[in-house]
Amino acid sequence: MHPSTSRRQQAMALCPVLYLALLFVVTPAAAEEDMSDWPDWLRSAMLEESKSDRTKKLKFADNASVRLLGKPMESQALDNGWYLPTDIGSGSPVECYIFTNEPDLATTAMQLSDVNVQVVSDANGPVGNKSVYYLDAGEIDGVPYFAVDWMYTVGEESEAKAALTKVRVAVNGELVQACTHNGVGYRETLGKAFRAFVTSLDYPRTMPEPYYREVVRMSLGEQPIGLAWFSYTLDADGDTEIRYSDAQIVPVDAATVQSGDSSALSFSYPDGTLINQVSAAVENGELVTRLALSRGAENEWIVSGTFQGKALEVTLDGAVAPLSNLGQQFSAQNLLAGDADRMAFDVWLPEADPSSFLAAVIERTNDDGLHNVRMQLGPIAMDMEVDETGSAKRGSMQAGAATVTMNRIYVDGEVR
Repeated sequence: MHPSTSRRQQAMALCPVLYLALLFVVTPAAAEEDMSDWPDWLRSAMLEESKSDRTKKLKFADNASVRLLGKPMESQALDNGWYLPTDIGSGSPVECYIFTNEPDLATTAMQLSDVNVQVVSDANGPVGNKSVYYLDAGEIDGVPYFAVDWMYTVGEESEAKAALTKVRVAVNGELVQACTHNGVGYRETLGKAFRAFVTSLDYPRTMPEPYYREVVRMSLGEQPIGLAWFSYTLDADGDTEIRYSDAQIVPVDAATVQSGDSSALSFSYPDGTLINQVSAAVENGELVTRLALSRGAENEWIVSGTFQGKALEVTLDGAVAPLSNLGQQFSAQNLLAGDADRMAFDVWLPEADPSSFLAAVIERTNDDGLHNVRMQLGPIAMDMEVDETGSAKRGSMQAGAATVTMNRIYVDGEVR
């Protein structure tokens, strides 16, 4: 995904710098920002917001519309969507986008961040002291989104000014919606503008409605770092189409993040066994993996494509019947409903080892705490609280020395 890089003339709301470099700390989404030690001018600027919450309907494309906060400006068609700016009275517009190509959530957030920081730099001088100020991940009416704010300085050191670039990105079905704003302050205003932008979108849909959806948030400590979301949709043959995606933005240090997106489209028989699957992974903006698993002419399994940038083609045992995501959910459901202590099954987990099926086990933990099952998927172990539908409400897993926690933040529909 490549947002427009056209140079737009903007009056940037910049602030002079005192000791801004000392303030660059990622603010967890759940934390209140402590600005008590900030200079008065910066604290005042960061608290600035628009005075009106009114939105106006803007029509674009064919039979499409959306509501924008403030005074919508002239929209512009892009090669991969639309550019929809609006004036919120801050000196620089809120710039909203709709993209129609690959919905890579984290990658889009990073690309829009880079584009906006570069626009500010082109108008005001070199960038210094760039740091992630705020990072959040969540959902709006079941639509997964990332929020990331970058604080930095622009201009020569002796005359440097503070700048703040704010980016909000959501994957709404087959579309990506994004809003950005360059200027210190107006953070709540952008949040309101983005929510209205996402919830009001009226756009012709080509995909059928799923019968089940989930969104899961991943965190390191109190810091949200990622999302996973998936949907189940019945096809004409009575099989289930499964669309799975996840995205991560992980701060490495105050100035550096690593980003990644992965997605899988698979089909499942009603009993939960896998029919076929196509998976892809993007790391820091680069497509590194794209693999397909399907049956061959002799009913063997064939894996083909690229893995970590290298061509891969292998044949797997056709007698194995791996479970889909839906089948794994059925297994957890059946375990809790029955008397068995464990269940074992096979899965294809390309991110772990695309050249073989992995033996997976789900077992009761008899844990007095939050977890009632443990799932072992190849090298990955997860402790989870699973409800009666087989869906994990919360869980945790080790990632090196760190513990990643997962919490289901949205669920809609019934598994069948």
